[in-house]
Amino acid sequence: MAKVLQKAKQGLGKTVPNPATAACIVQDGKIIAWGIHQKAGLPHAERLALTKAGDKAKGATLYVNLEPCTHHGRTPPCVDAIIQSGIAHVVYAAHDPNPAVRKHPATQLLQSKGIQVTNSILTTEAEDLNKVFYTNHRQNRPFIRLKAAMTLDGKIALSNGKSKYLTGPESRQKVHQLRHLTQTILIGYKTILADDPKLDIRLGKKEKSLKTLIIIDPQGKTPPNSQCFTSNPQAKIYLVTDDSTTLSTQLSQKVTQWKFTRKNGQFPLDQVLKKAYQEGVCDILIEGGPGVYSSFIQAGLVDEYHLFYAPLLMGGVGDFPVLALPNSYQTVDEVPRLKLMEMTRVGDDVYLVLKA
Repeated sequence: MAKVLQKAKQGLGKTVPNPATAACIVQDGKIIAWGIHQKAGLPHAERLALTKAGDKAKGATLYVNLEPCTHHGRTPPCVDAIIQSGIAHVVYAAHDPNPAVRKHPATQLLQSKGIQVTNSILTTEAEDLNKVFYTNHRQNRPFIRLKAAMTLDGKIALSNGKSKYLTGPESRQKVHQLRHLTQTILIGYKTILADDPKLDIRLGKKEKSLKTLIIIDPQGKTPPNSQCFTSNPQAKIYLVTDDSTTLSTQLSQKVTQWKFTRKNGQFPLDQVLKKAYQEGVCDILIEGGPGVYSSFIQAGLVDEYHLFYAPLLMGGVGDFPVLALPNSYQTVDEVPRLKLMEMTRVGDDVYLVLKA
């Protein structure tokens, strides 16, 4: 199963809204076929492995990191192919949270046909691998990553507002890898005004357009000539505004406007995410700035933090802190603690991955 999970990682960022899965077929202690799901709409890992194995699948064991599907989606149920193949034993790591599968669990269907089933093998690792998929189905919203680059004293810019570049080229390349992994970027209009970022994906010599971009912009102040538009001509771009905001003709031609009513200056972010999920957004990378970071953290909607620390002590009392959160805690014990998942040196910077 550990090998299956390693292979399944190849599909991360490619298979949404489907999970990343891999499957292998074992006969007499030897792996005779592999299958790795490549893209939504294409055959699932189990069917690929069974096709490669052919008649050799009879009496064999199938290993897969997620419970085989039991419903018709873009492709037919994998359990049907498993039953027809003559597989004797199915081993899967984690249950599928999709309500369609929970209504008709694979274990019951397979066992009714005389197929042995073993499950819950490396379940924690399997669910972590497909955390986007699990968040989608368990919370009916996109999975949220927050990315921030800062100095050691938590500043994101000089007193004059300039911020290019705090971190080194290695960290910036890591950010492009995060963008490649994630379906959607979310950013505040103030960051666009300050930095005019391209928000494209550059991996080596390859450049890619974003699939989706969400801009938080209450009054529709994003300049229509911003680089994020010219760098991402194929992207779906959504502008989150006040319900009373009318966009300029130029801007309205470039974006789809989502109108919401703010309360105490804050958008109902749970409703924004619900709308995004209805539009097919499965995961989001928040790229700034402090107001947007703080709003999502206060709402308890950040699932994972990706923090880059540059070896700089910038100083400046109250100048451009990474967060603008009110502190209502009375003791340190009340402050929520994040769980450190990864700590890596990236060039001269330190990169932390934390879970909420």
